[in-house]
Amino acid sequence: MKKNLGMTLMELMVVILIITVLSTGVYQILRLLFKNFSFAETKLGVLQTVRLAMSRMRYDLREAVEKPAVVTDDDFLMLKIPLINNRVSAFAFNREERVFYTYATPDGEVQDFNATIDLSDMRPYSFSDGQILDFDVSLSYGDSDSFVNSELLYNSKIWVKVTMKVLYTENYEDLTQAQKDSLTISLETGETSSGERDARIREFSMLVVPRTSNWLLHSTQ
Repeated sequence: MKKNLGMTLMELMVVILIITVLSTGVYQILRLLFKNFSFAETKLGVLQTVRLAMSRMRYDLREAVEKPAVVTDDDFLMLKIPLINNRVSAFAFNREERVFYTYATPDGEVQDFNATIDLSDMRPYSFSDGQILDFDVSLSYGDSDSFVNSELLYNSKIWVKVTMKVLYTENYEDLTQAQKDSLTISLETGETSSGERDARIREFSMLVVPRTSNWLLHSTQ
């Protein structure tokens, strides 16, 4: 009787040990799957949001009736786009706070393109602060109408390049301060502290040419 009881206790201990090992393994697998799912979900969310922002900018740039303008200072950049019926579309980025903003003239209203658009009138776009790391705009004509020969080339020298850098694999708000600091270093140098490319950062860019001839002609006067 005692022998049978001893064997039963030993078997019970073995079963408990097996359950513990299996539970730990299952937990690790589930944890890994959840982590991979979170990364995939973050990547998909970032990609979709950036694509929507880029699509809107592309559409507005293609529909511009005059040359777009870029307003900058040390910590701020704004792309202003003049649209039909005296309407204005704008996209801005606060580099210090890393917040992306959008703006459009309210329906039924008209707006002077040269009028100042205050940041308080703009709407933060989708992401919480920090997810978009940088926003830059390059204009082929710069600050002058220098391309006097481009009428015949139509669109070959008149373009706008928009570039966005984003934190692609993780949510910025979930990072520790040390991770945020390392991200800032990577953004400035393009590399991690060990000299490798930072895989967390992705750059998206597009080159847009005007659809209307008015923009082209006004750009070459």
